[in-house]
Amino acid sequence: MRALREERKFTIEWISFYTKIQKKYLEALEANNFEKIGNGVYVQNFIKAYSRVLGVPHRPLIELYKDNRGGADKPENQAVPRYFSKGKFLISQKFLRNIFFAALGLAMLVYVGFEIKKLLTPPPIAIYFPPDNYISEESKVEFSGRVEKEAILKINGQTVAADEDGNFKEKLDLGAGLNVIKLGAQKQYSEEKVVYWRVFYGNKQLSQSNGLEKAQTF
Repeated sequence: MRALREERKFTIEWISFYTKIQKKYLEALEANNFEKIGNGVYVQNFIKAYSRVLGVPHRPLIELYKDNRGGADKPENQAVPRYFSKGKFLISQKFLRNIFFAALGLAMLVYVGFEIKKLLTPPPIAIYFPPDNYISEESKVEFSGRVEKEAILKINGQTVAADEDGNFKEKLDLGAGLNVIKLGAQKQYSEEKVVYWRVFYGNKQLSQSNGLEKAQTF
């Protein structure tokens, strides 16, 4: 194995880094000093890892090892060799696993927080027509706009039905002069979003002198 390593110009330190086996055990393996490693099962595992890095089959090398030891290995009641590199690798795996679960937990908290905020935030109201401070020459005006699908819309305290996309249309009777229209939208768990819309009905000249002035002071 040492000859193969030197042929490939690999250092023992490089092999140690990629196999996660301490340098002293690799040196013992190359010197056939198996007693320093301990149980034959570990020796065979080291040979497999070493062979994988060298790019050669491990079985012939294991057979050579068994022949050198005089046959198949017998179980030995020896302590498991402790080598820092493997311990470091296991610690790294545990650390990465903890980081993964921590990131997953944080992502779930962010998602839940976003959903709660979405539930509690009042829904917006988009009004397409009429514009605010609108001057109408007719006694009726049709309000059209859009709210969120889940929202309940009320105009002047009366519930208004919206279609499946949240679009709504509602005709309102106007009184002479300034009309302040209250539009409110609310989801199940949110506060009510309230918008006041001003529509003036009557003589144009009167509206310009009085109506818009009142609307601005509202």
